Amino acid sequence: MSPRAQEASQRTGRAIAVLVLILAVAVGLALLARVRPRNELLDPASGSSSGARGLVLVLQSVGATVKTTATVPHPGDGIDRVVVLVDHLSDAQRQSLDEWIGAGGIAVVADPNSPYQGGDARFSSANAAPTDIGKGTCSIAALSKLRSISLTPTASTGLGTVTASGTDGGVDDARELTVRDGQRHCFGSATSAFVVVRSQGNGFVVGLGENWIFSNELLASGDNAALGTALMAPTASSHVVILHGTGPAKRTADVVAGGDKTLLQLVPTQVWIGISGLVLAFGVFAIAAGWRVGRPVVERPLVPIASSDLVVSTARLMQRAGHTQRAAELMRYEFHRDLCAAYSIDATASLDELDRTICTRLSDQGRLVRRQLIDVLRASDVSTPAALAALSRQIRHLRNETL
Repeated sequence: MSPRAQEASQRTGRAIAVLVLILAVAVGLALLARVRPRNELLDPASGSSSGARGLVLVLQSVGATVKTTATVPHPGDGIDRVVVLVDHLSDAQRQSLDEWIGAGGIAVVADPNSPYQGGDARFSSANAAPTDIGKGTCSIAALSKLRSISLTPTASTGLGTVTASGTDGGVDDARELTVRDGQRHCFGSATSAFVVVRSQGNGFVVGLGENWIFSNELLASGDNAALGTALMAPTASSHVVILHGTGPAKRTADVVAGGDKTLLQLVPTQVWIGISGLVLAFGVFAIAAGWRVGRPVVERPLVPIASSDLVVSTARLMQRAGHTQRAAELMRYEFHRDLCAAYSIDATASLDELDRTICTRLSDQGRLVRRQLIDVLRASDVSTPAALAALSRQIRHLRNETL
């Protein structure tokens, strides 16, 4: 295989290796990146201050079976409660949840911005202090033994202070939900309360004025954990489904204009993974393209002018200077070199050995007789242009016979 073909084959092999490596990296990044991540806030699997892993553990500690899913249960599946901590439900999920509630199910909706809530008025100072919400008028029997809902973290929790409302030290925008005639309620008055139970078909929707009380940060404060168990796991054998949405988040004015995250923090993790993959792929490609296998190939430098012009120019100079002997030596040297290269003979071999080897290889063709090469290649006096021309004809004839 020629050096050029070998180099082309090596380049093709490196290109295939680079493509395979880039494909493997892309597949690995696709597996690492979650196509549909859960909500960052109040994620039931998160143990951070903004997660809701503590609520799941509390419900399991009283004997309840807790499942986190994006699939709304069907009537008759044996599910006692469906909990919506953050309402990012899609239209299909909301329709399925309405059918499940209408068939007799009970849904606990903690997101105050959810369409399932009946009102959006803030708590007044008469009904809620900056730290706690008193029980007030309460017509829900399961909550009769509770005293207050806390909106500030307990100092002993040791968790962060980032809250849903974007303020430090607790929640300052808990809602009071409008109480209609005949609706059961608690933690408020007869017209507005923090917890309101509304009937929907044969089932009920339990609305809350704030979902952050179920975060890991606030769950241990006040009676927040007791409120969760009373509404979501009324019995030790309760089956609870925490429903996370598959639709886009509801963008409010506070979300668009507020927040304490920097621009880099707002970039999704999947974007950073994609950028890292591109940088890695470029680095691998650059290394593979610049990696040369084997020793450098030595090539003869190009003659500044065409070879034919160089030969003619050199011959004219020698003719003008009368260097016929020098020209003859150059012709013999070039012919001798080409013969040694063509027949794989050492350049230092004697003329007898060269003549014998070539005549032996060409013996079956009968084109060359012994000592014919020796007579031409042996140094002799060439003093006239006619003698130089005769030598040139002899060498040209022998070239045709041997090469």
